[in-house]
Amino acid sequence: MLIDGRQKRRIKVVEAIITLLGWIYILGFFIYTALTLVLWYFNLNYIYNELFYMQNIFDTLKIISVTITAAMVAFVIMLVWGRYNYQKFGHLDRRQFPKKVSSEDIAKYFNLSIQQVDELQSDKWINLEKTIV
Repeated sequence: MLIDGRQKRRIKVVEAIITLLGWIYILGFFIYTALTLVLWYFNLNYIYNELFYMQNIFDTLKIISVTITAAMVAFVIMLVWGRYNYQKFGHLDRRQFPKKVSSEDIAKYFNLSIQQVDELQSDKWINLEKTIV
């Protein structure tokens, strides 16, 4: 979960389950792709002989149609999940940058003079005899 706001517990649980299912789906997709590439590499002649002979052309067309259908379903699932994430989190500015601090603010906070702060900021080596905090 990227954002841990003040939400009801059941909404957090539902979002966690959706996020977990999405990551499991993506992991499964990558494992499936890797296994397919490995199997194609080691069984290329077998795949060619079984899929592209004229007697098996209808089986080949079935396999291609199932593959295209699975790819379309995967695309729709990823599209819906991406749109959900964009609607849920896309408009939020989650980056909180620190305020700019001037030398005067530092001097006031540490009870130092502005000249000391400037020297500390410009020196390459600083040896403190006692802690200034």
